[in-house]
Amino acid sequence: MIFTKSEDTQETFILSGHRRIPAWNGTGRPKQAKAGTFGFNFQTNNLEYWDGNSWLSLPTKKL
Repeated sequence: MIFTKSEDTQETFILSGHRRIPAWNGTGRPKQAKAGTFGFNFQTNNLEYWDGNSWLSLPTKKL
């Protein structure tokens, strides 16, 4: 995976193959996320998921 920052929008993404996964810190999460939104929190090193009510950390495992 590669972290990158968009030049025009200043959004941070993780590139994994051909997919872009949004990345943020705790205060940079999407403000009006839809249920099912997910991304990588680089402050906690966790994938996060918005269930419609709160952000949940997904289990991760080092390879």
